[in-house]
Amino acid sequence: MHADRLAEAPELFDPEVLERVRGAAEMPGWRYVRAMRARPRLAESVGALFERHDVLALPTVPLTAPFLGQRATELDGGPVAVRAALLALTSMWNVVRFPALSVPAGTVHGLPVALQLVCRPGWEHLLFETAALGLARHGTPPAG
Repeated sequence: MHADRLAEAPELFDPEVLERVRGAAEMPGWRYVRAMRARPRLAESVGALFERHDVLALPTVPLTAPFLGQRATELDGGPVAVRAALLALTSMWNVVRFPALSVPAGTVHGLPVALQLVCRPGWEHLLFETAALGLARHGTPPAG
């Protein structure tokens, strides 16, 4: 998707995004095709959760907010790239094409934390209704 822009103007990319796009360019086509073939089965498995649940409530990220500019941290006793950690729990919903919404959920050690709400496609109104209920109970966080 970004091959032409990458070739013509790589300086337009944030360095971390540039690294990810270049890494994606190294992905063999057969692996991409295999992943696209597996997507429907994975979406079906995830969809089975919604036979029993209307909305899933899950952590948005597995850690508290990192410092600005922080690129590495420790998670479960081992080193991890901050960007990978920040995307670890949300990327799946893009892959299986299920709607997800992240909402403020308070603080841990003075740092903000969030909750992601997930539902089946076509039921997005439940995400907004559930988020509104939580904000009504716990107050709307300050803007900015």
